[in-house]
Amino acid sequence: MYEKILLCDCCNTSVDINLSFLFTTFYYGKTEKIKYRVSEWNFYIEKSTLGWVAAHGLSSLQLSEEGLMTTVIGFDPYMYSPDINLDAEKQFKVIILIKVIGNASMLKIYWVSGESPNWDEKKTSSIFLKMDENWHEYIFDMSEHKYWKGVITKLRIDLEPPDCYNTKVFISYIRIPVFGAEIKIKGPYFSTPIPTVNREFKVKFHIINEGGEMLDLELKLSTDEGLKVFASESTKIKLGGRCKQDIFWDLIATHVGLHRIELNIYSNVTENFVYIIRFPVYPEVDTDITKDGSLKEKPEGITSLSDGSLLFKARNTVIYFLKSPIGYSPIIALVLSKERAEISGVFGCFAQLTLFDGRKLKERILIVPENMILHNKGSITFAHNNGKLIFNSTWKIEKQSIKIVNQLEALKEINVTQFSVAFYPGELSFGSSKDEALLPGLEWLTHNEKSSNTLDVEEPYNLRNAPHPLKVTIPLMALRNSNIVVSILWDPYSAWDDEGRYPQSLQFASPNWIEEQDNHLFMLFAPTVPDWTKENYDEAFNPYCLKTGKKLILNFNFYSDTSNTVLNAILEWIRVFGLPKPIMPRTLDEELNLSVRAYLEGLWVPRQGWRHASGWSPEPYPGYAFLLWLISSIEKDPS
Repeated sequence: MYEKILLCDCCNTSVDINLSFLFTTFYYGKTEKIKYRVSEWNFYIEKSTLGWVAAHGLSSLQLSEEGLMTTVIGFDPYMYSPDINLDAEKQFKVIILIKVIGNASMLKIYWVSGESPNWDEKKTSSIFLKMDENWHEYIFDMSEHKYWKGVITKLRIDLEPPDCYNTKVFISYIRIPVFGAEIKIKGPYFSTPIPTVNREFKVKFHIINEGGEMLDLELKLSTDEGLKVFASESTKIKLGGRCKQDIFWDLIATHVGLHRIELNIYSNVTENFVYIIRFPVYPEVDTDITKDGSLKEKPEGITSLSDGSLLFKARNTVIYFLKSPIGYSPIIALVLSKERAEISGVFGCFAQLTLFDGRKLKERILIVPENMILHNKGSITFAHNNGKLIFNSTWKIEKQSIKIVNQLEALKEINVTQFSVAFYPGELSFGSSKDEALLPGLEWLTHNEKSSNTLDVEEPYNLRNAPHPLKVTIPLMALRNSNIVVSILWDPYSAWDDEGRYPQSLQFASPNWIEEQDNHLFMLFAPTVPDWTKENYDEAFNPYCLKTGKKLILNFNFYSDTSNTVLNAILEWIRVFGLPKPIMPRTLDEELNLSVRAYLEGLWVPRQGWRHASGWSPEPYPGYAFLLWLISSIEKDPS
């Protein structure tokens, strides 16, 4: 183990030297004061195992031209580090450059500390592996892990699943840097998705010090002439290591329009940083459309209203595009029941875009198109062009469902940290109430249950608001309140960029605890988890460089209807996208023959019984005997 100084963060130029210093760097809304003393095991350079040992299920550690090398030879493979002495407060990122060849799909880290010296599942973190047999650097970020604390005394690295036999592992280096102050800014979060004129609303920012040293900050908010800030525009805070604080301002707009606020951030260790937010303030929203008894009689497709607003109807869903002096927004979704039309929720704007420009400037734009092109009765496109980009949103009826394609084209190269669309179920209607909410594979909530709660999974694994896409079993978000069901559905193979990358990422909060609004949140976004955006975040740590003429696309369907179950959304997904035809790898008889081999050969110990799992002591399990008896009753050759 030795210390390393990084001389150039952008090109990773470095020199090994035995000293430490402080350096400050800025990027996409984060500032870092990093103490570049790095706890590092560089097997490629040192040509030594440096105290690491193969503890279980691995061949002895060998050295190759590429670094450390080992092969999985047994069940549940893992290796141990030498004894270490890490300050968890300042050393909370474990960085591993590794190549895996085989069927291991996950890398997992365990640790023990001075106050918790026993190995257990609480003190773990895992990352999915890229199974392309190439070198990849994986970063385990423990900054928000509940049990990464105190003095870390040993590490253990596991490969999952535990039966990944014959997998080959190559490790070039393992690094655990020492961090100073590191600031992250999340938001802005408005108290409503539809700020309206002459009504007070809040704008809030999450300020997080992900580093290990105290930080002094001054935050100053400035606005255009059409906005008034209550109380002081400036505030000063102190943030300890790995601490966070919410900062908010109360605002009111004196006129309708596209408004601008600017957050300037000063600190004792960084340059000035500027965050610009451009957002709409609407006229008072008229919900009298729900009293229009003729909605059920209106034809499918587009209907123009006298004030320039538009209605778009498909089956029992009506989308109401309000026309105002600033464009077409907000967008109100209604569902038609036998008795009346009811609001199911709101799109506050067509899309949000967050850009990172250089080392000092970040910008978020809430997009409201000014123009509209009516293609035919069942298809319409809304358009916006601000000189940097062209935004188009096409709404059409396809398979009796409303399909939406939001497309962003760069007119000059931009760095994108978020391109998103958000729907707010309950806004202007039932609020944060619900009977059921569904995110298949992760959430099936009822009544007052909160998403990402700890009823089933403890911290930090309870967070599943922006999950890895492999955790979602059916790509939809749905909610039911009384007899209203509303859902966002999408095709998991729909590409979100010109390179064909898929699937889109999602954010789900019921109720909307992320923005603290009286509604629920369904969001789709790119760049996606996990390559650009960390799991359970909605903004990229790795900005996506959108070249001139290239596009980002968000593609989804909108569904609402009346029902007594939220599961109707799943039936709608199957109706729209269909189910894949299963490819059976073998016949039933072949499958039975393969399955019973475990009970007749691998787990069977003559005259003693069966092992419950490989390596366990055999016992006469009656359940296994009963299973074999059942199979013998349908097997053509019971012997």
